[in-house]
Amino acid sequence: ENNENNNKNTTKRFLVVNYHRQESDYDGFGLHVWGDVPKPTDWNEPLFPVNASLPQFETYKVELEGTSSKIVSVLLHKGEEQDVRAESMKVPSGEEDVEIFLVSGYQEIWQEKPDLEKLPKGDVNCHRAILLDKRLVALPRDFNGVKEEGRGGGGKEEEEEE
Repeated sequence: ENNENNNKNTTKRFLVVNYHRQESDYDGFGLHVWGDVPKPTDWNEPLFPVNASLPQFETYKVELEGTSSKIVSVLLHKGEEQDVRAESMKVPSGEEDVEIFLVSGYQEIWQEKPDLEKLPKGDVNCHRAILLDKRLVALPRDFNGVKEEGRGGGGKEEEEEE
């Protein structure tokens, strides 16, 4: 019975971080980790991906200690170029690995693999509007309306300037 208790205390579990970049440009990117982890990374020595068979994603494994809940932060970066981050995530208690998905250009943390084809294209934080589908446009919160001069003009003034 004593051996069983010792085995439970040394159970290794992982936070599995799956990371997607458009164009699959992963060269030089690593995972910076801090918080309730036994081995926080040094900025200049991030974790590198493990061999995994998940198409369109690079996979990183962050060792967790014990089965209690944790607060963990991760940041994917290439030198000083920072990409996607997930700060102060609550990793639930348990003995199972916890898997998340991060996608470059998005702030969301997915618990299940997102459908990459259905995600809006472009960086929502940089653009004034993004076309989500044929009839739906995402606008920033500070957008205050459209001035409707020349309704139906469709840019005729520009064409006539030639």
